[in-house]
Amino acid sequence: MMLTVAILLMSCTVGDDDYCDARESELVQAGYEVCVENVQPQLEDMQAQLDAMQETIDSLQVANATLMERLDDLEDDLAWATTASRYVEVVENGNFADIYMDGVNLHVRSGEGAIPEPYGAGNCSLSQVENGYGNVIIGYDESYTGDVKGGTHNLVVGPFHSYEGHGQILAGCANNVTGAYSTALGGGDATIVGHMSSVVGGLGNQAEGNYAVAVGGINNMASGLASAVVGGGDPDNPSQANTASGDLAVVVGGELNVASGPGSVALGGSNNEALGDQAATVGGNENLAEGLRSHVAGGYQNHANARLSSILGGYKNTVGGDGSRGCGTTDGALSDGWGYSDGNFSTIVGGEYNQAVQMVSTIVAGSCNTTTGSQVVGGVILSGNGNIVEGDYAVISGGNSNTATHPGASILGGSGNTSEGNTTISPLPPTSQPWR
Repeated sequence: MMLTVAILLMSCTVGDDDYCDARESELVQAGYEVCVENVQPQLEDMQAQLDAMQETIDSLQVANATLMERLDDLEDDLAWATTASRYVEVVENGNFADIYMDGVNLHVRSGEGAIPEPYGAGNCSLSQVENGYGNVIIGYDESYTGDVKGGTHNLVVGPFHSYEGHGQILAGCANNVTGAYSTALGGGDATIVGHMSSVVGGLGNQAEGNYAVAVGGINNMASGLASAVVGGGDPDNPSQANTASGDLAVVVGGELNVASGPGSVALGGSNNEALGDQAATVGGNENLAEGLRSHVAGGYQNHANARLSSILGGYKNTVGGDGSRGCGTTDGALSDGWGYSDGNFSTIVGGEYNQAVQMVSTIVAGSCNTTTGSQVVGGVILSGNGNIVEGDYAVISGGNSNTATHPGASILGGSGNTSEGNTTISPLPPTSQPWR
C-alpha cells in the first residue's frame, strides 16, 4: 500500500502540491481502513483466547483453593502419623519387615464404648456389647466347620479356635471359649463355658463352672463353681477322665476320679469318689468318701460313709452303716452319712472287710471286724478276725470271733470269747508263776 502511494506521489508535478496532499491523505486513509479490516478478526480471536485463558485461570484458582483446603484437612488427619512416626521404626527385610515401637501403649477397642462406672471387679459386665471387633489376632486364625469367630476384646493366638465372648485369651490349637473373661492357654481341643474360668495345657479339658480351672491332663472336667482339675486322665482311653463337679472341689491326678461334694478333694488313684462335703480320697482304687469331711487314703473299695470318718488303706473296709455287711461280700445295708450318728468320727486302718458303725471307734487291721451300736462310742479293735465291739470304750486286741458287749470290757485275744461286765478276758493259759 505504501509503495502505491509513493508511485502516485512521484507522478505529481510541481505546482500541484494541494492536489498531491489531498491524494496522499485519501490514499493513507484507504490503506488504514484496509489494515483495520485485515487485523480486526485477528484481534477478536486474540480477545477470545484471552477470555478463555482467564476462565482457565479462574478455574485453576478455585481448584487450587480446594486443594489447599484438602491439604489442610489431610495434614490434620495425618497429624497422628506424624506423631506416631517418632515412636515407630520400620526395618525392611526383603518382602517382609520388622516394626519396632518404643515408648508406647497399644490400645485396641471395639468402638462400642467403655463399661459404665463404677469400675472394678464387681462390675465386670457379662453382657458387654460384642460386635466382632476389638480383637487382637496373631496368625491366620484358620477355621473349621461350625466354629465361631466373634466376640470383642479377645486375644487369639494359633489356628482353629472358636471364640464368642469378651475379655478372652486363646492360645494353642482348636480351643473353644464362650465364657466371658476366660482363658485357654496352650493345649488343644479345650472347652470353656464358665465365666472367668481357665484351661491351661492338656488335651480335651473342659471348664464348665464359673471361676473353674483345668490344668494339664486329658479330657478332664471342672464343672463345679470355682472347681479345679489338675492333671490325670488316660492318654489311651479318652473316657478315663477326672471330674470336679462339686463347688470348690478339686481333683489332682489319677484317672476316673470324681470330687462331687462341695469342697471335696480327690488326689490320685483311680475310680475314687469324694461325694461328701469337704470329703477326700487319696490314692487307692474305687474308694468312696461319702460322709461329711470323711476321707479314704489308699486301699481298694473302701467306703467312708459317716461324718468325719477315716479309712487308711485296706480292702472293702466301711465306716458307717448298720453292721450287717457280710464278711467276704460286697454288699450290705449302709447309712447315707446324713443324720446318722453311726460311725461318725471313726477310723479304720488297713485290713479288709472291717466295718466301724460305732461312733468314735477304731479298727486297726484284721478282717471282718465290726464296732457297732448307734448309741455306743469309743470301741477299739486291734487286728484279729470277725471280732465285734458293742460296748462303750470296749477293746478287743485280736483273736477270732470275740465279742465285747459291755462298756469298758477288754478281750486280749483268743477265740469265741464274750465279755461279761467291765472285765478283761485274756487268752493266756493259767500259770503258777507270778508275772515278772
